[in-house]
Order: sequence, then structure tokens, then C-alpha cells
Amino acid sequence: MKGRLQSTRLAARNLYTAVYISTMRAALLVLLMVSLGVSQKMHHHHALFPEQEKGMLQQNSQLELLIQRGREVAPRPLVLCMASKSYISPLFNVAESIRRTGGRDAIATLSVVVLDSELVKILPPSLETVSFAVLSKELGLCDTNTTRSCDSASIDPTKVDNKKRQENRTNDEGEVEVVAKSNARNDAYQSLWSFRIKLVLHLLDHGVGVIVNDLDALWLKDPWVSRFKDMPEYDLLASRGEYPKKYGHKSGWGSAVCMGFVYFKGSPATKRFIDLAYESDPGVIDDQVWINTALDRQGIIFPRLQRGSAGFKKMEARHKDDLYTGHLQVADGPMNLTLTVGMLPPQEVTRRCHSGKKNITIPEYSLVEHCHVTKSGKSFVKKQKMLHVRRTWYLKDKYGEFFQASLETEFNHSSPYFMDPKNHTAAWMILLDAIRDKYKMMVRPKSLFG
Repeated sequence: MKGRLQSTRLAARNLYTAVYISTMRAALLVLLMVSLGVSQKMHHHHALFPEQEKGMLQQNSQLELLIQRGREVAPRPLVLCMASKSYISPLFNVAESIRRTGGRDAIATLSVVVLDSELVKILPPSLETVSFAVLSKELGLCDTNTTRSCDSASIDPTKVDNKKRQENRTNDEGEVEVVAKSNARNDAYQSLWSFRIKLVLHLLDHGVGVIVNDLDALWLKDPWVSRFKDMPEYDLLASRGEYPKKYGHKSGWGSAVCMGFVYFKGSPATKRFIDLAYESDPGVIDDQVWINTALDRQGIIFPRLQRGSAGFKKMEARHKDDLYTGHLQVADGPMNLTLTVGMLPPQEVTRRCHSGKKNITIPEYSLVEHCHVTKSGKSFVKKQKMLHVRRTWYLKDKYGEFFQASLETEFNHSSPYFMDPKNHTAAWMILLDAIRDKYKMMVRPKSLFG
């Protein structure tokens, strides 16, 4: 009897163990299935999230639109241009130079800051341009103490009064002196330069590299493919200028960094340098003076180049590999970062384009043409004539007046021809094709070299 009872207890214990194990297995299986289901949902959510985020960013923040675009085109930098309706012809001309040299990959980087509402009415919304007024608000540049209002839809310096203002001031000796003040047009340009530096700084803060590209800095080759991507050691690469004279002439560095065409790499050293420079001098009056002064104050060391009128000609004729390199140490907490700055050879970024010849030969190693003309009331027309002779003015109308008038009357961005492109790259390609093929306003590609 006792043996039978023990046997029964053992059988009950084994049954309990078997039921317990079966139950635990079932529970684990349920947990596993639930986990897999959640994982799939999470994976599905993350697959959709970037597109949701992208659409939301485009609607709510133009800064984030630029950051998102910069991440999409990386490691290429964004190409940043600013334009108003007055400069619509140069805008399309530089866009075509980018498209002809770099194709879709290059045109995908083009980011246009629109300075006035008139240009917005002409351009297709699918180009995803960004507004100066909106970006100024997002960058915190709408100080009530300034004369510029971010609510204004236009900041076209060409339409601002250029008359010099004067005021009377009393000197230390009690005498009244007439002092010239900057005019309204200069104030407008100062607003643009300050804005451009702050925008570059914000993009660098998010690791986005930038090429600041004036509308008259035309690509002859894709600078990223032909040069910049093979120079990872450089944080800043710029064309050369003579201004400010303190640095651009032989008494200084021999050349100055030109802000008309300059590449800021999205590196920690570049970000820290611009950050420190802006902290020490936030009142940007002229961005070219500002950046050269900042390099000087932070201790950049350049080899000296002889300059002056004769020295400039010699420098123009130097070998194409004559890259002008300088270094400085940038403090970043307990660490020092090395900023490497390069001024591109004059043959790679042509500044002196003066020539009466009709058949211009452009060297094969040229990257960019940024022709310099003496500033005057007709300097813009002079430059267009010069580019036409050099075959880098791609619009059929030599001086742009007919082109712009035709756009205002015939170019309708609500036309089905421009509707519903896949992205802003496709929109630019459609637009440039339309100018060339539909409106017959652009010359066919020709070889610029040889």
C-alpha cells in the first residue's frame, strides 16, 4: 500500500512537471510571436518615418529642409546660391553650368535662397527653393533693434536707394563735421552677408558641407568630382581675391579668401572655426572681410606670395598645382583641431577674363570661371557680354532682357509640363530642359576647352 502511494505521488509530480514545461513553452512561444510582431511593426515604422519626417520638415522648417537635402546628397556639399527676380537670368545660367558639368548628381545639390516674392511667383514650387525672409526668422536674425523686418518679402539690393546719406557730427573740439553714412543699398548687402554666414554656420553645426556659389561663378567642370573629393585633408577651399587689400596684396598674404566661390567642409574643425569667429565678431558687415579677418586673428600661417600688378600676372601664369595652403589651430575645449585652408590656383578659378578675342581657349584644368569686372552701373551688362564671348553665357538672348521678359509672359509654372516631379532634382532638370527645348532660349552644349 505504501509503495503504491509513492508511485502515485511520483506520477502526479511528473505530470505536474510536464504540464509546467508545456505551459512555459507555450508562454515563451507567445512572447516570441508578439516580439516578432512588434519588431516587424517597428521596422515598418522606421522604414516609413524618414519620408514622413521629410514631408513634415518641408512644411514646417526650411532650415531642416536644407539639412535633410545635405544629408541626402552627402558626401557632396550643398551648393548655396542667392537670387532675386532681377537676377533670374544669371540664376538659370549658373544652374545650367552646374547641370552641364555634373548632371543630376550636381544639380541635386543646388539650393537657392530666394530674396523676393516676385521670383517665387515665377519659379515652380517643385524646385523647393527657400525664402530669405523665412530663413532669417528661423536663424533668429529678426532683432527688433535692426531696421530690417523679416516680415518683408523682398530684400533685392539692386532696387534699394543707392544715394549716400550724410549727417552732422560734433567733434571733440566742438566743430560740426559732415560725416558720410552708408547708404540703404549697402545696408541691404550687409544683411545678406550676415545672413549667409549665419546660414553656413547652422549647416556646419549639422555636419553639412557647403559650397557658397555666386551667380556669376560658373562651373566649367564639376569641382567636387574633379578636385574636392580627392582633397579630404582640406577643411576650406576657396578661390582667390585681392580684397581686402590688407591680405590680398603683396604686403599681406598675397591672396585673400574670396567668398564668391568657397567650399566649407562639414568637419569639426570648420564648424569650430566659424563658430569661434562668429562669437568674436557677430556683426558681419562684409563676409569676405569677416572671414579673412577671422583667419588672421586666429593665427593662420600662409607662405608669402609676391603680388602687385606684375606679381599678379606671374601668379596667373603659375603651374596649375600651385595650391596656396595655410594652417591654424582651433581650440575645442581641451583639444586643438587643425584647420587646413587652401586657396585654389588662379588657373582653376579664372578671375581675369578680359579679352577682345572672339575665340577664347579655356585650359583643360579650369574648374570655375568667376570673371571680375570693375563695379559700375553697367557692370552686370559688361559681364554678360564677356561671358557671351567666352561661350559661358548659355541663354540665347545675349544680355538677358528678352529672356526675362519672355519668362514673365510665357513661363507658367502651373503648366502641366512642370507639375508633379519626383523631387527637386527632377524639377530642375525639367525646368532647364524646358528653357532649352520648349522655349528655345538656351544654346546647345558646346566644348569650352581647347
